[in-house]
Amino acid sequence: MSIIIKEFTEEWQDSVKAFNQRLFSRNISFRFPETPSFHKNLSEEKQYPPEEYYLAIDDSNTVRGGYILQEHNFYIDGDLYNIGFIKLPLSEGIINKTYNMVGLSFIKHALKKRKFVYALGMGWPYGPLGKLLYALRWNIVIIPFYFYIIHPYVFLKNICILRKSYLKRIICDILALSGIGWLAVKMYEYIRMAFAFSMKSGEASKIEYFGDWIDSISNEAKRNYRFSALRDSTTLNYLYKTDNKEFLHICVKYKEKLVGLATLLDMSYARKDYFGNMRVLCLIYCHSLPGKESVLINSIKKYSRIMGFDILITNCSYYIYQSALRRQGFLSGPSNVAFAASPELAELFKIKNITLRDMHIMRGDGDGR
Repeated sequence: MSIIIKEFTEEWQDSVKAFNQRLFSRNISFRFPETPSFHKNLSEEKQYPPEEYYLAIDDSNTVRGGYILQEHNFYIDGDLYNIGFIKLPLSEGIINKTYNMVGLSFIKHALKKRKFVYALGMGWPYGPLGKLLYALRWNIVIIPFYFYIIHPYVFLKNICILRKSYLKRIICDILALSGIGWLAVKMYEYIRMAFAFSMKSGEASKIEYFGDWIDSISNEAKRNYRFSALRDSTTLNYLYKTDNKEFLHICVKYKEKLVGLATLLDMSYARKDYFGNMRVLCLIYCHSLPGKESVLINSIKKYSRIMGFDILITNCSYYIYQSALRRQGFLSGPSNVAFAASPELAELFKIKNITLRDMHIMRGDGDGR
């Protein structure tokens, strides 16, 4: 059996729908887009991240998988590089071992199309894709996970990983009902903030779009990072479309000055196997002026509480944001989000001596959207 990679055009729509149906019949929740869509860079000044949709076709002219190659512009030590992102790779190999090589075909195809390529996603570091990329000598690193407990009682009554056994459920219930859990969480947060002198917060307000005024923050913030995505106002408005009500965009002012912005994703009830019936808010992207990282995080915390969420979660790699999260009372936990750099991209990092702690990577740079 041979696999050919072709662009997704209208003639393949019915076959893509049949592919999705085969996945659905085997309880696979992911779907490949059933309409071809190509976003072209129409302006040299305002750089959209174009997407190219590709399909894996077998000898019988049947779609056996698909992936999206999305272009992103990244700053590496101040220079702009075009890097391909492997987005939503889906293969029939996850339900039929006959098509195990479809994923490999996607990787080879992407590397032919772009010199530098990366993948960033959730749940796959130890799955088939992660194992494949590791075998191909891609550099894979785990993006640390942090969480802030807004309502300890709701957290203890719902967090599944701590309630797996009868004894653990009893302990969690005692901590919740007695108020000991609430006291422990709040004491930890207060001590962390007090000793770190990080109790300052700004005024967070919701925004409906990213205006040109955002660019000044992005331009100043990028100087802090040795590796970060271009996130000007045009790119942000494209990635986080305003008609998607799951996104919450906020800007933060401190002493009447705009110091940061963030995009949050409402994940309430999306993962009951992790969070039960908690209202979950995920910080997937943020920028702040240098030195205002803790102000930004503290403001996001307060905004999350006002909006009625029970837990705030995020994944981030940049060491200054990690420090700010810890100072603001966030806890760390096991992460299932990984960043994978192709061999040539990893070699570039090695030449420039760039490590994960120097990079500003969050869920919004990959499938986390």
